[in-house]
Amino acid sequence: MEAVDILSAEDELFSRLVTQIGGVPSERIADVWERVKPILERVVTPDTGYSLDDVMLELHDATAQLWIIEDFQAVVVTKILDRPTHRAFWVWFAAGDDVASWIDDFTELAEVFAKHMGCRYVEFSGRKGWAKFCKPNGYRVVLTTFRKDLNNG
Repeated sequence: MEAVDILSAEDELFSRLVTQIGGVPSERIADVWERVKPILERVVTPDTGYSLDDVMLELHDATAQLWIIEDFQAVVVTKILDRPTHRAFWVWFAAGDDVASWIDDFTELAEVFAKHMGCRYVEFSGRKGWAKFCKPNGYRVVLTTFRKDLNNG
């Protein structure tokens, strides 16, 4: 099920949001990709283990969701992960400008969507700077990722 199917029914939530946020149906990904691609290039790097083609494929196949914030001020790509002990709403990639202006509204919308999808948690990985936006919304650090490049040192 796609974001637009569930959230279009959440009229009360949309009347409270200050930020314009829209979920893009999988069949419309190609229509917006040229505007989304340069924004995602900031965060979809070789270090992530994914390419922009990988992201587009998952969006097109509806195994990931694309959210556009304020006429391409930012974009967020999410996935629903089924784990052995729980289902999680995973913020896979997020990029854009002026995070402080939209993060609270996106968080509220994401939590509504995640609950409708039967998720127990909303999760993401990111740089340390994300903590200043997430902690006030009730998020806590669970894990830290460490990496060593075995090919280069």
